[in-house]
Amino acid sequence: MGNSQVTPAELEQFQLLNEQAEQLNQYKEMLSQQLSEIELSISSLNEINNIPENAGMLAPVANGIFINASLKDNSKVMVNVGANTVVEKSIPEAIKLLENEKKGLAERLNEAETVLSQLNSQLSTIYGEAENNV
Repeated sequence: MGNSQVTPAELEQFQLLNEQAEQLNQYKEMLSQQLSEIELSISSLNEINNIPENAGMLAPVANGIFINASLKDNSKVMVNVGANTVVEKSIPEAIKLLENEKKGLAERLNEAETVLSQLNSQLSTIYGEAENNV
């Protein structure tokens, strides 16, 4: 055991790294949620082929609000491509778009996990040095 104490600079660095790690954990949770939503969307699109045309269904209007509707075409969907623009896509095309988005999210999640691992390593090092100096 040494006689040195944790310096204010070390404490500040530890707190900053800890805050970054917390923010990164929140970011990872958000990415994981988005990945789950995409997987659910892909699953739903795959199921549309099993619904007969003109079948009754509930269509969402707002959060928790639905209307009765009929499925007129089970081979195409309308996809929001941004800037208030919606285009018609086949279900396989829509799934491909979602798969590409899923791939990008998975890459960002992997990058976030790598950075978080590095932050945790730095935090462990600083914590270990502080314990040795107490």
